[in-house]
Amino acid sequence: MAMGSSGVPVDRVVAVAATLRNGLEQLGSGYLVGGRMVLTAEHCTRDMKTGEPTDQLRVLCANDAAHANVIDVVADRHLDVAVLKLADDAPWEAELPVLTFVRVN
Repeated sequence: MAMGSSGVPVDRVVAVAATLRNGLEQLGSGYLVGGRMVLTAEHCTRDMKTGEPTDQLRVLCANDAAHANVIDVVADRHLDVAVLKLADDAPWEAELPVLTFVRVN
């Protein structure tokens, strides 16, 4: 597992690929917090120009080309945060090691 300078596992960084209604694609980024969940920005889950919902969302991992379809999105537009639920056939272990977050004052 490759670690960034902050100690965060960089192999959990993923691209969020959105297929737009006009057929184009846009890319955002996210973080695999579990084998079936990705934390991302809410604006990555919709067309960034029109604000319309996307036709499809996928998650792609750059270090091993693994990918999975998104089957559900829980988002808050005002906080610009979203959690993506991945399909059961996602290639990552369902129970990845738990991440530790700290409180910043």
